[in-house]
Amino acid sequence: MTPLLQVQGLNKSFGGIQVSRNISMTLPRGGRVALIGPNGAGKTTFVNLLAGRLRPDAGHILLDGEDVSRLEPIARTCLGLVRSFQISRLFLDLSFADHVRLALLQRDGQSQRMFCSTRRDPAREDEVRAVLARLALSELADLKVRNAAYGQHRLLEIALALAMKAKVLLLDEPAAGVSRADVPRMLQAIQSLPADMAVLMIEHDLDFAFRFASHVVVLAEGAVIFEGTPREVMADAQVRSAYLGRYADRVGKGAA
Repeated sequence: MTPLLQVQGLNKSFGGIQVSRNISMTLPRGGRVALIGPNGAGKTTFVNLLAGRLRPDAGHILLDGEDVSRLEPIARTCLGLVRSFQISRLFLDLSFADHVRLALLQRDGQSQRMFCSTRRDPAREDEVRAVLARLALSELADLKVRNAAYGQHRLLEIALALAMKAKVLLLDEPAAGVSRADVPRMLQAIQSLPADMAVLMIEHDLDFAFRFASHVVVLAEGAVIFEGTPREVMADAQVRSAYLGRYADRVGKGAA
């Protein structure tokens, strides 16, 4: 079976400095993959290449067998490659339900109706309610984003990806800035995503990443240095030296 997302020999340089070095990886349908590595490893650059905000110098990105390496971000989104942002980019004066409505319009190629009333469409309203309910956001449907907590913003971002029927969801540090009390709800929301949706997550919170992922890819100095299960990653000497260090020691002692 063809992997849902294939990355083949991706390279990117800025001013002679190579920040992505021959990166190859695959993401199967339904995959749950964490991308980890030290600061400056090239994780955000890699995700920017996947999402289309940057163009690779060499290599290919295939989505469901189609080469999307040169497509603009909006074209990739329409094909099902959707990214959330590390810093929430939402419309502060629109409600949670309004955001989902706009996502549905974009998905269906009806962005021209953005400033028209969409509440006359019962089927669309049923879908709005279903998306919000899936992420336990129903009670916030009419709340303006400016009045919501930051963790609720991040949940709304995931709801928008769900509304757009993403095939591949790129999550950029979903736990960043979220209160410790809200982290379990964030993890539960991600785990509730459709089983056939592939999710690639950048995350610095290793406890969060390892609870989410069945497969982990480790970047260092722009290159993949290891990939495997969370247990295999923590056991690898090179990864422990380059990144995990005391975290792996702490987890190992806790499991002893």
